[in-house]
Amino acid sequence: MQTAAAVHRDVLAATAGEPLFSSAHAALTFAFNHSTQVYDRPLMARLAATPRPGSGKGLGGTAGAGQAGMVLAKLDGMSELHQLIVFARFLPKTVACPCCASEVWDADWMAVVRKISDTAMQVGVLSGHLVHRSVRDGLVARYFAGKEGRARISPGALALKAGISDRTVTDQNSKITLWLRGSKLTRRGKGVAPEAGVMGEEQRAMNRIEALLLAGGTIGGS
Repeated sequence: MQTAAAVHRDVLAATAGEPLFSSAHAALTFAFNHSTQVYDRPLMARLAATPRPGSGKGLGGTAGAGQAGMVLAKLDGMSELHQLIVFARFLPKTVACPCCASEVWDADWMAVVRKISDTAMQVGVLSGHLVHRSVRDGLVARYFAGKEGRARISPGALALKAGISDRTVTDQNSKITLWLRGSKLTRRGKGVAPEAGVMGEEQRAMNRIEALLLAGGTIGGS
């Protein structure tokens, strides 16, 4: 995974007519790192709450802002769910609490998480389950929160808060994770045909944005 500094070097090292970024992940990392510095918070809140974010409007006139805007504008060519997945992956997850300076979940990021959680219910990811809002929101947040964030959102704590069994939450977590991450091709034993993997929605989202950025010349082909 590229750091923000490495992504910035991609931009500085690029020459005229050549792709600025080596991958979709690098382009998105740069765009979101830059846009969160130049957007005011109310605008970021509106981007997180609207179905079609990333138009690039409101960016400043600097070269970096222009590049960030061009990358984010490609999100308009994606479905709403896939836009939200990109936002959930690349938006800052936490901010400093204005009262005590402790680390708390970012409100804009949580707004995106809740929209993805709502979509999971709408498409039947958890059909047949009695689902608590706090549990499904928590499980979606856990998926996107990263290693350190996941440690703060344990299935056991979600189960305790909702007054349901750990097993129920674990089962729901498996279904949400399969929907978002998918599963790899697996074998079940000697002489048994491999079981086809399932592509998750996050991979579909990244494939789509990669195709859009590649078509626009923002990233180079392998």
